[in-house]
Amino acid sequence: VYNGLTYNTIEHVFQAKKIELVDKEKALWFTVESNHEIGQGDGEMARKNRKLVKLDKEHLTAWSKIRDQIMKDAAIAKYATSEEARNVLMATKEAELWHIMPRAAPVRFTHLEEIRHHLCK
Repeated sequence: VYNGLTYNTIEHVFQAKKIELVDKEKALWFTVESNHEIGQGDGEMARKNRKLVKLDKEHLTAWSKIRDQIMKDAAIAKYATSEEARNVLMATKEAELWHIMPRAAPVRFTHLEEIRHHLCK
């Protein structure tokens, strides 16, 4: 649950919040409550629909300013409510955590490392 709505994955939150900059109704398709096939699908379904709307230069600039915080906030919500996810994250101990996608540069997920560190306290 993120901002009062239910999402199947963090990817759903991430794509919804980006699309919301242009079209709030289409962004809701990523929620479980919408009963839309995107909202009912997995993270791959959410990622495949990332270009549901076109972001102009102004929207891309706005997105670049908020995207990292949205990713972190969605992850905090996930690990606060899912014991299984917390256990998996904690099992990584002190490892660096990287997000690797085909045809994209790897991104270190320091926000997950920070969440893990916070959970250790």
